[in-house]
Amino acid sequence: DDADSKMSDIEKRIDNQDVVKYLKSVGHNIHADSTTSWCSAFVNWCLKEAKYIGTNSPGADSWKNWAEKIDEPRYGAITVVTRPGGTGYHVGFFLKIKQRDVPDGTEEIETKNKRGEIVKQTRKKTRKVDHVMLLSGNYSSMVKEGDQWAVYASDDEVYHFVSYHWPTAAQKIQG
Repeated sequence: DDADSKMSDIEKRIDNQDVVKYLKSVGHNIHADSTTSWCSAFVNWCLKEAKYIGTNSPGADSWKNWAEKIDEPRYGAITVVTRPGGTGYHVGFFLKIKQRDVPDGTEEIETKNKRGEIVKQTRKKTRKVDHVMLLSGNYSSMVKEGDQWAVYASDDEVYHFVSYHWPTAAQKIQG
């Protein structure tokens, strides 16, 4: 697919001039610094390069109702997740589901010390949680992979997946 091949050609490292280019692609002529949110502008720019119509909005929430909402992820799907810090949304391209160990309380265990005595110790427990891995922007002026979003909100109320989207014929630029 055109979108997949274009996405794989994107350089992982960008400078602020690239961020400005992405922002200009959605009609914003502002200087980009480390606090500028540009994830949606990056996704819009990539889609334009692949000859698709995006949301033309710098807001990640603009993708929540874009094109076809799909239930199962596909490589390259536009993926909306909650924004770090709980301040809205973030958007990027789906890469894969990855399992991560996350803290899950503590437990008390009994072990033997060097003298053969039984001692009680407390250790941290972890559990495996599915996380969405995305290719997206906004991190230290870089486009890079990130996997901090749990697939299920019940696993992380702050950082979690919201929805997957896939372009239809209506989003394909004709000609």
